[in-house]
Amino acid sequence: MTDHVKTYDYRLRSRYKSTDGNIEDYVRAADFLNAGRFDTVCLQHESEFFGGEAGAHILVLLSRLTMPAVTTLHTVLAEPPRRNAR
Repeated sequence: MTDHVKTYDYRLRSRYKSTDGNIEDYVRAADFLNAGRFDTVCLQHESEFFGGEAGAHILVLLSRLTMPAVTTLHTVLAEPPRRNAR
């Protein structure tokens, strides 16, 4: 995940990068992971690291995955923003 105002040197170990505020990148990241036929995705979640309100863009990626996701929450908001039910 790349901050929209910074550039990082990911070296050779990174095979895919996304921009935090670009929701289409989350869709493409899910497609990339699904195509890789991984058994599990491990998500380290920091609410301000991902784009959207309280990092909500990551839900787009998670909803498209075809494999289980194990999540570590580093920040849990005491008062998360309210969202309207759909």
